[in-house]
Amino acid sequence: MSFRLSVFHALASQFARSRCNSSLLARSGAFLQIPAEKMGQIQYSDKYFDDTYEYRHVVLPPEVAKLLPKNRLLAENEWRAIGVQQSRGWVHYAIHRPEPHIMLFRRPLNYQQQQENQVQQGIMAK
Repeated sequence: MSFRLSVFHALASQFARSRCNSSLLARSGAFLQIPAEKMGQIQYSDKYFDDTYEYRHVVLPPEVAKLLPKNRLLAENEWRAIGVQQSRGWVHYAIHRPEPHIMLFRRPLNYQQQQENQVQQGIMAK
C-alpha cells in the first residue's frame, strides 16, 4: 500500500471516529479540507431495485468529485470520509466513466430487515 493511500485510510478512519462537520482527504501528499457546505451539496437518489439488490446513486459536487481516485472503487470508510452519508450495508460497486461524479451504490435486498433479525436472534439467545 502506498504512503498516500495509507494516509488516506488513516484520515478516513479518524473522520469516521470524530464525526466532525468536514472531512479530510489526502491528495498529492497534501490534506484538503472539504467544507461542510460542499457536503451539503451531495445529492442522493431514491432507491431502485432488481431481484437481488437495491440501488441508489449519489451525485457529488464537482469540487469533491475531482478528488476521487479514477481507477478504483471506494471502501465505506473512504466514501464516508468525503461526506457521503447513508445507512449501513451500501457498497460502492461501479464507476460510470462518462459521469465519474456520480457514485453507484448497492446492497442486498432486505438488508436492514436481515440485520434487525440477527439482532433479535442475538437478544433472544441471551
